[in-house]
Amino acid sequence: MSVDPFGNGLAVGTATIADGLGSPSSLTWAANSRLLDTVVAVTDRDITTAMAFAFTFE
Repeated sequence: MSVDPFGNGLAVGTATIADGLGSPSSLTWAANSRLLDTVVAVTDRDITTAMAFAFTFE
């Protein structure tokens, strides 16, 4: 695992269910920096728990 070259502190190459973390680029980082106010770090378990909860509703 290594820190990304764009200086945002995210780990590159880490296996995760959040596949968007696997390939950050200067383009996506620039867009997110402009459009988002906050970024929240969650674990894979948090993601799968939220997905299971969401899929219990029709």
